[in-house]
Amino acid sequence: MPSLDPKVYLVAWIAPLEIEVQAALCMLDKVHIGGFPVGPGDDYVFHAGEVNGHNVVVATFAAGQPYGTNSATSLASHVRRFFPNLWFGLLVGVAAGLPNLSSSPPRDIRLGDVIIAMPDGDNPAIVPYGLGKQKGETGFELLRSGHSLPQTERIVGSAIGKIKAEGRVTKSILDQYNEVASETAKFSDPGQKNDSLYLSGDDKPVLRRQRPESERNRVWYGAIGSGDKLLKSAWDRDELRDTYNLIGLEMEAAGVMSELLVGNIRGVCDYGDERKNKDWQPYAAVMAAAYAKVVLMEIEPKPVAQKIGMDDEFTSEDKHCLKDILLTNPDDDRRRIEETKGGLLNGSFQWILDNPKYCKWYTNTHSQLLWIKGDAGKGKTMLMIGIIKELLQHAKLKSSQSLAYFLCQAADPKLNNATAVLRGLIYMLVVQQPQLVRYLRQRYDLEGRKLFDGGNALYSLSSIFENLMKYSQHTTTYLLIDALDECEGGSSDLLKLIAKTASMQSHQVKWIVSSRNRGDIEHFLHGGYESSKLSLELNAPHISCAVETYINYGISQLGLLKHDKTLEEHVRIQLHQKSDDTFLWVSLVIQDLQKCQHLGAMIEMLEGIPKGLSALYDRMVHQIRQLEDQDRALIVLILSNATLAYRPLHLQEMCCLLSDHNLKCGLDDLEAAVAMDGSLLSIRDDRLYFVHQSAKDYINNHASMEIFPLGRSEVHYRMFQQSLRTLSTKLYRNMYHLENAGVSASEIATLRPDPDPLATLRYSCTFWLDHFLEIEPGSTIRSESSEVAVISGFFTKHLLHWFESLSLIGELPHGIWALRKLVYQEQAEGGLEPVQGGGNFVRRSLRKVLNYPKKRSQPHSILREAERLANSYGSIIGEAPLQAYTATLVFCPQKSQSKILYWRERLDLVEHAFGIQERWDPYLQLLDEHTNRVNRVAFSPDGKLLASASDDCTIRFWDTVTGRMKQVLQDHACVNAVAFSPDGKLLASVSNDCTVRLWNTTSLVLQVLQGHSERVNAVAFSPDGKIVASASDDCTVRLWDTAGVVKHVLQDHTERVNAVAFSQDGKTLASASEDCTTKLWDTITGLLKQTLERPKPVNAVAFSPNGEILASASSTLIMLWEAATGRNMDVLHEVFTGPSQWFIPHTDTIRALVFSQDGKTLASAANDRNIVLWDTANWRVKRILQGHTESIRAVAFSPNSQILASASNDYTIRVWDTAIGLGKRTPQKPRPEAVPLFPGKPPNIAKFSLNGDMLATVGHRSEIFLWDTTTSHKKLISRGILGSINALVFSPDTKMLASAYNDGTVRLWDAARGKMKQTLKANDNSVNAVAFSPGCGMLASASNDGMVRLWDIAKGIVVFSYEEVTTALLFSDDGCLLNTDNSCLCLNSFTAQPLYPRKVERRITAHDKWISCDGEKLVLAPPEYEFVNGSNDTIILRHFSGNITFIKFKLPMQ
Repeated sequence: MPSLDPKVYLVAWIAPLEIEVQAALCMLDKVHIGGFPVGPGDDYVFHAGEVNGHNVVVATFAAGQPYGTNSATSLASHVRRFFPNLWFGLLVGVAAGLPNLSSSPPRDIRLGDVIIAMPDGDNPAIVPYGLGKQKGETGFELLRSGHSLPQTERIVGSAIGKIKAEGRVTKSILDQYNEVASETAKFSDPGQKNDSLYLSGDDKPVLRRQRPESERNRVWYGAIGSGDKLLKSAWDRDELRDTYNLIGLEMEAAGVMSELLVGNIRGVCDYGDERKNKDWQPYAAVMAAAYAKVVLMEIEPKPVAQKIGMDDEFTSEDKHCLKDILLTNPDDDRRRIEETKGGLLNGSFQWILDNPKYCKWYTNTHSQLLWIKGDAGKGKTMLMIGIIKELLQHAKLKSSQSLAYFLCQAADPKLNNATAVLRGLIYMLVVQQPQLVRYLRQRYDLEGRKLFDGGNALYSLSSIFENLMKYSQHTTTYLLIDALDECEGGSSDLLKLIAKTASMQSHQVKWIVSSRNRGDIEHFLHGGYESSKLSLELNAPHISCAVETYINYGISQLGLLKHDKTLEEHVRIQLHQKSDDTFLWVSLVIQDLQKCQHLGAMIEMLEGIPKGLSALYDRMVHQIRQLEDQDRALIVLILSNATLAYRPLHLQEMCCLLSDHNLKCGLDDLEAAVAMDGSLLSIRDDRLYFVHQSAKDYINNHASMEIFPLGRSEVHYRMFQQSLRTLSTKLYRNMYHLENAGVSASEIATLRPDPDPLATLRYSCTFWLDHFLEIEPGSTIRSESSEVAVISGFFTKHLLHWFESLSLIGELPHGIWALRKLVYQEQAEGGLEPVQGGGNFVRRSLRKVLNYPKKRSQPHSILREAERLANSYGSIIGEAPLQAYTATLVFCPQKSQSKILYWRERLDLVEHAFGIQERWDPYLQLLDEHTNRVNRVAFSPDGKLLASASDDCTIRFWDTVTGRMKQVLQDHACVNAVAFSPDGKLLASVSNDCTVRLWNTTSLVLQVLQGHSERVNAVAFSPDGKIVASASDDCTVRLWDTAGVVKHVLQDHTERVNAVAFSQDGKTLASASEDCTTKLWDTITGLLKQTLERPKPVNAVAFSPNGEILASASSTLIMLWEAATGRNMDVLHEVFTGPSQWFIPHTDTIRALVFSQDGKTLASAANDRNIVLWDTANWRVKRILQGHTESIRAVAFSPNSQILASASNDYTIRVWDTAIGLGKRTPQKPRPEAVPLFPGKPPNIAKFSLNGDMLATVGHRSEIFLWDTTTSHKKLISRGILGSINALVFSPDTKMLASAYNDGTVRLWDAARGKMKQTLKANDNSVNAVAFSPGCGMLASASNDGMVRLWDIAKGIVVFSYEEVTTALLFSDDGCLLNTDNSCLCLNSFTAQPLYPRKVERRITAHDKWISCDGEKLVLAPPEYEFVNGSNDTIILRHFSGNITFIKFKLPMQ
């Protein structure tokens, strides 16, 4: 028998009784042959099949299992565990019906009718009448009236609601029944004449007129009681019915609902009295099953492959790729939106399928795009969903068609940007055409998940998407995007892609996009393809009919109206007249009407509701004004926070932001506030959303004074303030209690605790700085001294906690970027000085917090220190969050504020660190992934990316925030230069293969420009991005357009051309050559304008941003020229430092020149490994940057002029902070490089004293040094003439040092004076290990002769020895035991006993930048360090400068 896969079954049909199972099987469209794999504990056997494309599993009780809630709970629990991908369930069976002929109107429930569990007013769907407590002698109180149980699964409830509203259920049920009845008599109708109802106390049945056959069965909706007691009493039945307004009784739902959300569907087989029997069970069971099938036919099935991983079509690597690209499944979003809007009503969208423009789009092969446009609330989304469902049906019938879609929503960060749109579309296309996955994998296999994230993701995904379109094997691809106006990021690029792919010739691509009426969208959607506009305003009659259908559905949800047809018609007319044919208006009004408790209130509300959406919003805001003061204040706070939040807030996050106000605001209060009239918000998945994007737009454009009475800055400050206060009290070290410091960020998802301590802090942790940066410089904020204390405490106490938390939630790059923006803003505003007369408390308070002096005499404020720490170690913390407390603190400079403030925060495993540099290097980051020299660097226009070109034949992109490499582009030869276009969308590169290449900042080469006959050395874009200039060894400069056409060939140089630069207006091009000239060219005509001559080759050239100055570099000189005339203005060479004192900034050939974007600085770089920053105001040296170990080939400024990147022959890129050291008025000679601790080879052995104040090292010639780790002072105590040293150890009191030698001696040294005190020797055999006793009176030694000896230090004699070969010795803390590799010596009795388990010291090793212990990662070393040596507790590292670093770990023995 074939095996069935539990993962592919998404719907559970629970049928407790055997007859109910038989009825269920009759309703299956197809029975699946086979069985499910079972194991220990699997006590149930399941049936499987299909209904309307749903894979359904039918579950029932085991034979002999008692009925009741406990058995039902067990069954549901097993179903939930066994089928991991369950979507929803149906509980289908028989029940007792509870007629109430005395109610108004009469509830005439009959045998064979169907009852559906649904909430009715205050009554829940399921009332567990067996759960309660006795009150007094006769009273019984039901626990929470059943509200403790989960309610009907929402998708099922939505389908049931739609069936009920459309009034077609009876015919549908009878159709299903008649089909079954024609095949078997098992479920025949016993007949209405055999249906007898007895009222309690009566002996005669109630006389009831038989129903017409067309109305034979009815469906009733309401509360159903569920309990373990089988009722056979009319009195008890009536009491339960009247107490809880029940329509039926059964015995399983209370148990099932506690484990599995189901829709409860029951056929009436008796009346719950003494006369119940099983005669009606088969008929009742099949009627319930028929209704269940109608429900399944109403719910569109999920494509199973999308949910279970496509086992047959995709490899595990394919699935991993698809998992990473899947940000949100568009199919799930469509279902959610449809469900939250009450279901898709056929009458609301059917008209568009007959619209001539839609029909033309669908049938005409030349019509590629349809734009559906209309104002807010006109039902565009539901129209799109209707079209999607229609196209899905077509695609099922035609295997040559593909359908992908995306529904944008501005409030959701996963749904409001072009990158998210493309990720969704690509995912759906690949799932439908598995062969396309290889075009996704081509890039993913090289770059991993980062391909889909970051600033370059949109361009990467665009090229992948184009490839999918190009290589699709389907003849037609339908692509739909809803609410394109709500795509806030990258929308123009997305529109260009739509226009481009709509005109593809390889196969037919048909687009439908919907949006509000926007001119910018219309501008992009006109191109070389046939497109149509379908305006909803021009289809008013159809929209009106659709809205009327929606109104009818809404009225069906108003329980107060169902017994008053006259009033129902009045409400219908009012709604239609006032709706202005706007779906959103109807939806909002219906929600308000549902809150009414009686008809009078409903009529009064309806009469007061204005016409039109804008007027309705006016009324809602007016309702806010009418609230009590406290309620009004709360709802205004909520709305203001929600409006300015950068993403939808979780309820707990909102509570967190409101917690400091004098208002009661728990979760219940927040939900109650949102439910108030006028809130404009809704709650979905425990997050706050605006009821519609138009509601948020209304607040921003029309209700700003109501919601922001003190201005937006006040709200931003309040959110900033409360976020920081909360973080100050909630953040701590190791938030997730991780056991290993090396746990990677990629592992966090599986290790996140429950509850997550960061769940409520995610928003505040990510965006507190963003809110601060939004505060207007001139805003007036009330000063409170407590604010300063809170913020100051945060910077001094919680910086590392914040970095760790950002890494845990994946937001570290954002946090660092915000911190960097704050630093730049501070610099731009002159140290955060208060605005004159502005009362700007925020800026004044931050000055106190960050300790910024007015004269900026302290270069390392807390803010600057935080930025340095983030820039230097952000990539390490991002890789492993707990490295914030290990690598960050170990390697930050010894005298930095970070070390002083946060050293106590280090993890316990780090005991001491010595040999760390004292102060910060001027460079922020070291990028060292290239494997050959780096020739050029260039920043992207937004400053977030850095591109580098190398002789290793690659172009690499780097994240300038974290320093991580994001992408690698492979070229065909050594890459000599790169340049970004001004808009950042193109990258130009030049190589030794004589070509210029244009890339779209992804791996796709757009153009290969050929024409040069020798290698190309330099490339530059014109300021307008239309022209590319390239310089070559063939003595020419070529000007190209971006289409690859040569505009001009400039041919006046006689030697190779080294560099080119455009003037700011783009009219002049300067070229520098080995022929000792700089030439100026007219870029329009290609004519030579001027030649500037020098006696030596010119290597670099640069225009100042204002175009007035041209700088050129020749040998060690910088020439300054007046750009307009060619007049020589100055020569930068020797610099005056004082009376008769000069120094030369560059002592070797200058290779690169670049002006900062603000024009204040000129940077020059040379073969002498120096970068010189020149002040353009007086042409004095501001700063000399040193750090590269080989020649520097290129430099580049970031767009904000704060960061400088350099490329070198040492294979590295360094990123420098140009602000450090600024303000010096007198040029200084460059500070000599620090002298390494060990100028030769690093030491062989290193041992710290117990308190960490001393370090002993052994050199390669056995010389012994003693170091004071607080002052770095060293003392030579042995010159190495005594023989090879095998071991070193300090005494516990740090007064003695023991060294063990190959000649069989142990020498004891006075650690304070560095003098030898004593020599211990037993024989000539090498001593391999030594250890001091805790009291320092005894010493243990182990030798090659296989003996362990115990020495009395004072007497210098052996007091005990025994035979054992060992390499490790350790005294117990009390000094009573001596541990070796294999045994434990009791020092009281001098007896050795075997040691079990074997106790050995753990050994420190290093591999791939990680310092580890027995495979457990401890510390991730920065790239400028390399591993030298390691022992059982100490690691030795060498810095690129030659400096040696020692780290001692505190590790338990094992």
